[in-house]
Amino acid sequence: MTEAVDMELQIINEADISPSSVRTYGYAYNRLLRLTNETPVSNVSEKRMVKIFKENQGIIPANSLNVMLSIVLMIRRKREQSVDLLLKFKENKLSLQMDEEQAEKNAELQRTLHS
Repeated sequence: MTEAVDMELQIINEADISPSSVRTYGYAYNRLLRLTNETPVSNVSEKRMVKIFKENQGIIPANSLNVMLSIVLMIRRKREQSVDLLLKFKENKLSLQMDEEQAEKNAELQRTLHS
C-alpha cells in the first residue's frame, strides 16, 4: 500500500462513526480503489470521480455507490479538497437512482407478499 492509501484508511478509521461503519467503509474503500485502478481517492480529480460513479450506475447498486461517495466526500473534506461536483451528483443523479431502486423493491414486495 502506498502512503496516500494508508492516510486515507486512517481518515476512515478515525472518523466519528460506529465500528461496524468503519468496517463497511473499509470494504467499500477497497472496492473504490479497484474502480480508480488503485489510485488513492485524494489523487483522483473531482470530475474524474464523478465520471467513475456515473459509469458504474446500474452496475453497482445505488446504496453501495452512496457509501463509496460518502467515503470520497469524507476524505476530500478532511484534505480540504473541493466536493461541489460530487455533492451535485449525489443530490441529482444518485438520489434519483436510489429512489428508483427502492420503488422497484417495494413493487416486488407488493407482488410477492401476502396481504
